[in-house]
Amino acid sequence: MAWQLRASVVRVPRFTLRFAGSGRIEDMRLFTQTLYTYWYNKGFWGATISSAVDFLNTFVLFIVAVIFTMQFDWGIALSCAEPECAVHPLVKGLHAPYIFRSTFWGHLWGFILVSSTLGSCMYELMRFVETYYLQYEMEEVAREAAVDTGFLTPLHRWSYHLRRGLDGRSGHEFIGLCGGNTIALSTAGWGEFLETICAAVGRSGSVKFGAPGEPLDPLRAVQGLMQLENYLIAIHEAGALQDTALQYVSPSVITALLDSMFDAFRTVESRHKCIWAVRTTMVAHAVFYGAGFLFFFVYVILKVLVKHAAQVKVNYLALSQRMWTTDAQWRFRLYNEVEHLHACRLYAGAEVAERMVDRLRVSNSASRFVRRVCNTCVLVTAVLSFLNPALLISASIGGLTLFWWLTLALMLYACVPELDPREREYAYMTDLERLVDCIHYDAPQWFHSADAFYEHITETFFKNRLRVLIADLLESLALPVVLLYALRDGSVEVLVDFVLQHSTMVDGVGSIAVGSDWSVSSLSRAPPEENDSSEINLTSASTHSNNAEVSATLLGRAAAVTGSTHKRAEKVELSVASFAAVYSQWTLRHIDGQTGRESPTTREDAALNDFLRRLSIRVREAATTQAVSPASADDLTISRDSLAPLKSVRSERRFTTTREDTEQRIDRADGDTSGLPAFAAGCTTAHEREQLFVSQVSLLRHALRFSRAAQRPPHWRDTAGYGTEK
Repeated sequence: MAWQLRASVVRVPRFTLRFAGSGRIEDMRLFTQTLYTYWYNKGFWGATISSAVDFLNTFVLFIVAVIFTMQFDWGIALSCAEPECAVHPLVKGLHAPYIFRSTFWGHLWGFILVSSTLGSCMYELMRFVETYYLQYEMEEVAREAAVDTGFLTPLHRWSYHLRRGLDGRSGHEFIGLCGGNTIALSTAGWGEFLETICAAVGRSGSVKFGAPGEPLDPLRAVQGLMQLENYLIAIHEAGALQDTALQYVSPSVITALLDSMFDAFRTVESRHKCIWAVRTTMVAHAVFYGAGFLFFFVYVILKVLVKHAAQVKVNYLALSQRMWTTDAQWRFRLYNEVEHLHACRLYAGAEVAERMVDRLRVSNSASRFVRRVCNTCVLVTAVLSFLNPALLISASIGGLTLFWWLTLALMLYACVPELDPREREYAYMTDLERLVDCIHYDAPQWFHSADAFYEHITETFFKNRLRVLIADLLESLALPVVLLYALRDGSVEVLVDFVLQHSTMVDGVGSIAVGSDWSVSSLSRAPPEENDSSEINLTSASTHSNNAEVSATLLGRAAAVTGSTHKRAEKVELSVASFAAVYSQWTLRHIDGQTGRESPTTREDAALNDFLRRLSIRVREAATTQAVSPASADDLTISRDSLAPLKSVRSERRFTTTREDTEQRIDRADGDTSGLPAFAAGCTTAHEREQLFVSQVSLLRHALRFSRAAQRPPHWRDTAGYGTEK
């Protein structure tokens, strides 16, 4: 959440990516984080401005705190009548900071408010300076990689236009500043941009990493970027911190605890050292937050009020809507899935879930009673205001004016809106399938009935926004107490043991979670099956007869065959499919290339290559089905060789082809197993490709579950999927 205290406040700022003497990249994680921020904000200027806005937001809070503690006349403001308030100036010269009254407690809270906002302002200023230097280094790396980054700042653009005249107003992408086989940063996808940087790192003499390892590729880069996040995904997937005090700690603090287990080479240390490091970090955070508790308390409350005050006043219904909980966000996230792809899936899933919950929700008696009371308050206020308009502002009941009573009544009424008449018989299975496709997660309770789905998702993953905000706020404020209690309830040992048991080594990156390591994972040891496009016979590795062995080796070590093992194996398969959709060149290197020759691999990588090859065939079949579907338009707009090696910016331009040309192109590729086909209409972005790839992996598993209704007795089959228990 926006108001959660950042665990990085104890981190020493770094103003360079390189070692002082050698000039090599010091930290793979910091390098990839800076690289992702650089791409997401479309360059140096966007990233720097984003950090500057964070600083300005805290600076505005500091100015407001100074005005209302050191210049505002609280004595007149709290005692003047309406005519007197218009005469006396409320803001005048500086004085000692205080709030409400010039007493000891008033001066104390005033000093705390000014100090906390000043401290946060200085912290954001330091982060802005750090961002400036790091992003400038990343700008140099991108330019060395022949990425068309455009103008460094708007001032450079204006200077260029001044020299060249008005012919360059259409933008740098069209005036040939770089030319050649460069890609434009403003239009390049994340996968394309990362692969370009990785290729440049391999041939560059100035961009070298301090830790030895294989040449940088997208998988290693993303593993470094999400080194700690992948551990968080594994922790939430396994429920490792359930029944411990650390389950009430925010993910940012858990990330800080995980980070303390790594040495200078980003490798997890021994158990004794890890326990000592985690305990030391917890004590440091508890002492730091405990000593400045009043400062953090005031700042957090102030930040929450500033962020949501206008929203509550304008849209009363905003806080009554539902949102994904923190646990749901990490439970739904795939291994090695970057933030913007994950956020897009969550947003799409929230829209589907909101519609489903809205249709399944039933108006109860308590809601009707609250609405009737609110309607009565609004009616009384309206009648009194009609008789005497001055009563709305001047008259008070219970210490509050009628205007505030009207505001509270409207807010409460908006939180319990009256439901429109709904269709009683709601076949929810179709919408449930769409939801599962968006979030890539499902629970057994969801398939029992609509009522079971509603109860489970609203109590675990999809809760009221106000409830989530208050819960996260209380967790942040109770952080010192929770950390001290976690020191003695065994939480530290549970966390350390889980990390040690679920870690593996990757050269150049360090220790990573086993679910995110695919280079040594065996997805399938069964011989390839014959492809038959008329039926689904290419299943994921977890559906073969050697399911137990695959599930164990998939996690990088011998493991007992349990339900949780199969569940984690399925998630790893979904993660591989998602990654293959985003990073096309990485995918092509692990399957038969365009020349029809298989890239040289080790024995350990053979299963991964086989899995990706099977996946490419499934994707080809899906693309063929979409292209020849009667529902398709006559003219299809497709991307030229969307997964072929990119040669220039012109290769990204889309072209229009007739339906017959599309069918002929796919027919020619039916017998070819090399590469991946161009997608059908619309499947050109990473988000759409990700949906297509992952859907092919989960198709059979979902088909088996969604077909349960069809296997029921005839008298149940007609009503299957409706909102009552069967």
